[in-house]
Amino acid sequence: MLKSEIKKIVFKRLDEALKPLGWKAYKSGYNPAYVLDTDSYKIKFDMGGGVGWYEFSSIELTIKEVEPYVSVCIGDMEQIPGNNTVIDNKAIFRATVLDKTNLRKYNDYGLETEDDVNMVVDYFLDYLFDTAKKFLEVCLYLPNIVREMDKHIRQEGAWMCAPHMYNGRIKVSGFYDGFFRGLIISKMCDDPNFKTKLNLVESEANAPNADDYWGTSFRSDFEKLKQLLPTIEPKYSMDS
Repeated sequence: MLKSEIKKIVFKRLDEALKPLGWKAYKSGYNPAYVLDTDSYKIKFDMGGGVGWYEFSSIELTIKEVEPYVSVCIGDMEQIPGNNTVIDNKAIFRATVLDKTNLRKYNDYGLETEDDVNMVVDYFLDYLFDTAKKFLEVCLYLPNIVREMDKHIRQEGAWMCAPHMYNGRIKVSGFYDGFFRGLIISKMCDDPNFKTKLNLVESEANAPNADDYWGTSFRSDFEKLKQLLPTIEPKYSMDS
């Protein structure tokens, strides 16, 4: 099937399932996306395809009580740190955590008929209304993110280092700003291991190759974060 034929079926199915629930579609551009924007969070997935194939991303979650603190440190940048993606605050915006569920089951499947396309869409919608929903429920309670960060630390040394080595589903989003999200969430949760996490990031910022790997803004932005962290009052408890 042609790319245009596949997209027509995909968009029709997604519009029918998601627009009544408040999702907004952004169908132009290289990677079309659907976004659900609520008072406390935003979630997004994007998609893309070609002749005979189509694929979906797992969801990204933006937690609105976290991201303003990140902006204080790195500013309202036009680009997402670590890549050249330009933020439009519509379909492209900074995420707090990512779901790393593997959705590649049908990526190599040749889409030849409408039934083939519907099968792929059904597979994605099953994920969205089950696995992704559970991910959302877990991550909107911030102590759960701290617990996931601790798993990263036990296996890798820090939650933003060598993430390809970690097999968990939840990943704090970002480049060096991902360190900041982790510390902000840790502070908001009155994490007893906050100091350990802060020391890990301090070590990364002071590493000899920090500027080459993370960029020259890392250290200065980290200094802003260290000034900010004492002002963040805990809202959650790791004991609950």
